[in-house]
Formats: sequence, C-alpha cells, structure tokens
Amino acid sequence: MRSFLRECVDLKRFVGLRKEERQIVFYTEGRGYLPYFEGFIRELLRQPSLTICYITSEPDDPILSQAPDRLRSFYFKHLLPFVILFLDAKVLVMTLPDLNRYSIRRSVWGTRHVYIFHAMVSTHMIYRFGAFDHYDVIFCVGPHHLSELRRSEQLYQTPAKQLLEVGYPSLDRLLQMRSDSLAPAGRRVLIAPSWGADNILESCVSEVVRALVKDDFTVVIRPHPEWVKRYPKRLAQLRQKWPEDSKVKWDFGPLTDQTLLESDVLITDWSGIALEYAFGTERPVLFMEVPRKVHNPRYEELGIIPLEVRLRDRIGKTVLVERSGQMGSEVRDLLENQSAYRDRILEERTQSVYHPGAAGRVGGQFLLELCLTV
Repeated sequence: MRSFLRECVDLKRFVGLRKEERQIVFYTEGRGYLPYFEGFIRELLRQPSLTICYITSEPDDPILSQAPDRLRSFYFKHLLPFVILFLDAKVLVMTLPDLNRYSIRRSVWGTRHVYIFHAMVSTHMIYRFGAFDHYDVIFCVGPHHLSELRRSEQLYQTPAKQLLEVGYPSLDRLLQMRSDSLAPAGRRVLIAPSWGADNILESCVSEVVRALVKDDFTVVIRPHPEWVKRYPKRLAQLRQKWPEDSKVKWDFGPLTDQTLLESDVLITDWSGIALEYAFGTERPVLFMEVPRKVHNPRYEELGIIPLEVRLRDRIGKTVLVERSGQMGSEVRDLLENQSAYRDRILEERTQSVYHPGAAGRVGGQFLLELCLTV
C-alpha cells in the first residue's frame, strides 16, 4: 500500500509538469540499466534549457534521491502501464523489448518510441520473434543490427523503422576507464554466465573452479541477477560448495566496469557480456560450449549468422564442457596468445561498432533532432 501511495504522489508530480519539461522521457527497470542511458542523458543535459524525465521501477534507484539538475525522476511500477499508455511526450526511450505485446503498450498520443540496446548481440536469436516491431526508432550498436532489422522488415512485411547508427555508450565508458587503469596481474579469472538453461552454473562450474584454483588462479563468480532471483536454492548449494576465500570470490552487485577491467580472462557461455568485455578490455574470452541461448526459434529464417555466434572464435576460443577439468591450461593458452587475440579483437571492434568513443554524443544529438521532428 505504501509503495502504491508513493506512485500516486509521483503521478501527481508527473502530470503537473509543464509539457516542455517532459519532451524526452527515459524509462528503466532499475539502476542496473542506467549505464545504457547515462551517455545520452549527459549529452542532453549540456543543453542549458532542456529538462529530462527519468522513470524507474526500482524503489531504491539512487537517481530518485540524487538526480542531477534538470533531471526529474519518478517511481512507477504498478502504475507504469497506465503512465506509458497515456504518456504525452515527444520521445520515450527504453531498453525494454516486446513493446505492445505484453503489459507495456505504446502511448496513444503519438510519442516517438526509441529502443536502445543493453547488449551488443544480434537481434534475432536471443530476443523473441518480433521483439522490436512496435518501436519507431532503433539506436543500432553496429552494422549487424541495421542489416538484421531491415532484413526482418522485408521478410515479414513489418513497418520500416528509423534505424540510426549510434554505437554503445557502455563500451565508450569502459574504454575511457581502461585508458586510466593499470593492467591486471595475469591471475584473475571472471566467470560471468548467462541465465539460460545449461549455463555454466548449471553444467560445469564446479569442475571449472576446481581446475583454476588448482592452477593458482583467483576466480570471481558473478551469477546473472535473473538466475539468482529464480534459483536461490541452487545458488545456496554452490556457495556452500565454494565458500568465499582468498581464491574464490562471489560478486552479486551490478557487473561494473571495474570488475571487467580487473579480470585477465572472462569465462562465459552465451552471455552478451562477452562482446562488451572483449571490445572494452581488448582481452580474450573463453566460451564454454553449452547449448545456444535461443528465444526465437525462427532466427535462421533471416539467413544471417548472429554476431555472438560468428565472433566466438575471433575474440577468444570455445572449450567443450568435457574439458572443464583442463581449464587452467586453456586460460594459460589465452594469456600466452593475448597479443594475437588483441589484434583480432581490435579489427572486429572497428567493423562491429558504430562511433566507438562517441556514442553518447551521437545518440544525444539524435534525440534532440527527434524532438524537433515530432
């Protein structure tokens, strides 16, 4: 009841804004998604006369109490579908796929709905069929997004969207931090799996950790937040088996840039963090060969190999689950050939990401232009 009353108070504040104060509205499920917005928000706030609205569904989102000047923050969870449906703004920016298919529907007032990605992976394998069909504008990370979305429009006869070449602000921030950081010492391995069926925590984590500790590596295990939420008993069993000590550490916070920068090698499965890590740190990734994370069983109809499939053996190496016990030697092999992997990673980053280092500025300017054309 208290949470609902809080939403009602924020609704009154939101409705009371002058129209020019809510031209651009950002919606996020919580603080974990802020890194995908903040580059755009920072660029927009350079405009001295512009006020931005920020809606979050996390009651403890720090922005609610620490918002910068000219950023109006609001909390909506139960009232969110109502707020979005009747949102009278020029632009609404979200990272939420499947718009207009579940509880979140398009605004009835002609608002331009803009989608921004919270992963660099392709659009047609890990997302549901038609996940982006009801957006007006897509901020593409790289050429793969543009070609996949255009092909989907042609194949399934869906309305053409405005596809803009923006890039990935989270990568830009990581690159900046990397230039200011010391390189790790060569003995720290991050395990950051996806949360799908047969992920590393479900299939081989014990063997992987045992082999790495035996070879004197420090291991950081970072379960996906969705897996933590869905399978608390399995997590408890693993933590009992691998309690935190000097060689094994658990990380349950947001996967911060610092966590990535401090790791010499990332071990993952089909998580989108692989591209962010490789392109941001310029270090290789070790992929465990578990079943693909497929949320769209029709993805092969496009005739395009997903980026996360095509790049696996370009930015790192793939290891069979049966070789989990040899993980120490597999990691050492990556480290010994780090220079060669870095050359390939830089080549792929150049070809796969728009405007590296400038995505926040480019995307912010696009949002301003969208306001002028609505």
